[in-house]
Amino acid sequence: MFAAVCTLLRTTAEPQVVVVDDAHNLDRASIRALLFTARRLHGSRTAMLFGVRDALLDTADLPELRIDGLDEEAAARLLPDLAPATRAVLVRATGGNPLALRELEPDRAVLDALATGTVPLGEALRAAFAERVAALTQPEQDALLVAAASTGRPETISAACAELGLPTKNIPGFTHPLMRSAAYGTASPERRRTVHKALSTVETGGAVRLHRALATEGADEALAAELEADAAACTARGGLAASISVLTEAARLSGTQPARQRRRAAASYAAWKSGHPELVEREHVSTRLRGLMERYSGDQVTAFEYLSRASKSLWDNDPQQAADLAFLAGDAAVQAGLLDEATAAVTEVAERATDSGYRDFGRWLAVWGADAPPPWQVFDAAPEAIKRSGAHKWLVPMAISMRGPYLRQAREFGLEAVADLRENGMLAINAVPLGWLSEMEFRLGLWDEGAAHAHESLHAAKDAGQRPGEANAHALLALFAAGRGEERECRAHASSALEAARAVRDRLAAARATWALALLDEALGQHEAATERLATVEHELVVRQAQDSPFDRARVALARGQQLRRDRRVKDAREPLRQAVELFDGLRATPWAERARAELRACGAPTGAAGTELTPQEWEVARLAAAGLSNREIGERLFLSPRTVGYHLHKVFPKLGVARRSQLRAAITRTE
Repeated sequence: MFAAVCTLLRTTAEPQVVVVDDAHNLDRASIRALLFTARRLHGSRTAMLFGVRDALLDTADLPELRIDGLDEEAAARLLPDLAPATRAVLVRATGGNPLALRELEPDRAVLDALATGTVPLGEALRAAFAERVAALTQPEQDALLVAAASTGRPETISAACAELGLPTKNIPGFTHPLMRSAAYGTASPERRRTVHKALSTVETGGAVRLHRALATEGADEALAAELEADAAACTARGGLAASISVLTEAARLSGTQPARQRRRAAASYAAWKSGHPELVEREHVSTRLRGLMERYSGDQVTAFEYLSRASKSLWDNDPQQAADLAFLAGDAAVQAGLLDEATAAVTEVAERATDSGYRDFGRWLAVWGADAPPPWQVFDAAPEAIKRSGAHKWLVPMAISMRGPYLRQAREFGLEAVADLRENGMLAINAVPLGWLSEMEFRLGLWDEGAAHAHESLHAAKDAGQRPGEANAHALLALFAAGRGEERECRAHASSALEAARAVRDRLAAARATWALALLDEALGQHEAATERLATVEHELVVRQAQDSPFDRARVALARGQQLRRDRRVKDAREPLRQAVELFDGLRATPWAERARAELRACGAPTGAAGTELTPQEWEVARLAAAGLSNREIGERLFLSPRTVGYHLHKVFPKLGVARRSQLRAAITRTE
């Protein structure tokens, strides 16, 4: 659903504004999809405007315009016939809310209660609406109840009213959600069931069975099974969040206690997996689900303990699920810095699994993907149980490949994985592969793309309430900022990463944030501080990171050039220093590039002004553009977005002294 909304709004040919009023009243799945979209519309021809009440939605990272209530002067224009003293009481009690002023103005009892502070505003409005409902005739109340219980389509409301022998014309609407709540809440359970029964005869699709369920008081195992099938179909269409209420009703109607517990557990799992931990019924959380929740939203050591315990209890009866949980336990152990325990967990899979695919996966993970084949071959070698999984079919091969010998291919695989998981609405999962993707892009020198994915990972983690994901995303953003000498951004992200990491015992994120601060110290010339800080990094994966990325190669080249110059081998020093300048410029690691340039100038070599030479990425883009490829075609070739290609060309043109695409070929020939 999330990708579909983004695609729908991005493909418009004309500028448009999407207005979402009373956004806090939307269902959770819809509002998450809309906020997800709003955060990703930068550069498109679409703007989104949300009307929302205070503190009810997480919109902290979106531009905000606060609208206060009316003052007494404006309220006087709205309610000219109300006595000034009464109007002043009403303005103070309602905060100048125009709806509340209009709705409560005629109710003297409510005004008195508000004036004394004995009734909250929301309750006052609800009581006022309930009184108006009670003042209607019984047929009018029943017709209003039909409207409140339905999906809102006029033809459905009219048909259900006809089914109940109620008036089908002039059915009042709802000017406020609390009025709908009052219409439904004041009706007796018996009247509600009667209305839902009528709606079940006129609605269509899955709504029919849901209304049948709401019309049923006791157990109905056959109907519960139908609802469970509806939930599975809904999940298959990417509507994981929408299946929660369906499974909850299925559990209520279940004919046996085991079936009821299974469906409640399924509802809790769907709630967690779709990014709604607040809907999880804690008393129906299995050891497995508790481990999953801790891995993505809580303490990493606890996550390892629960997942490991669940895995060990299943080896004799369900070796496939035992292997799945062992992989997850190993992942949690890596985050917690328990690398020996991580290796032991996946080695057990390699030794005990009955399926050859699981044994291969366990063996590859145990050696950190060192002898694994390319990622798509890993994907094809997956056990059938993993291939059928919506998430694990991507995550386990990605975990194997990201530390293996095919890093660029692993990055391409990660792009596919993220797109598929996003399309299927797996918010509780998506922050993890986005973070892995960003980590690979840091190592590959694709820093623009890596920072963008780290930001997206941060948003996804915040949307799903996942502190471990937030810690990792902040740590990655601190690394990118450190490399580019962006001191304020680096320190802010590192501080956030360390705070979150301490809360959830995520030692990998903490080590990465500390490494970022050490890199910043080094970029600023504070070498002693950098050395002291690096000595505190405890996570082995960070400590032993190979010197195999463009950033690492550039630093090695700089150090080599500096050493040759100190040894008075000036001519020999020029080549590694030129290489360092080129690599640092390509990463926009400005303080490092300037240091390399200073060393090169000290060797008597011309360097040109900072930023006037094409980076390796810019050369690739320029050559393909000179060959006649479009931005989209270049992006597909280099695994960049068309917008990123355009950004590179925007920098290439002035560097090559050209104004048009058609001039690129001649300019490149002159330069080469």
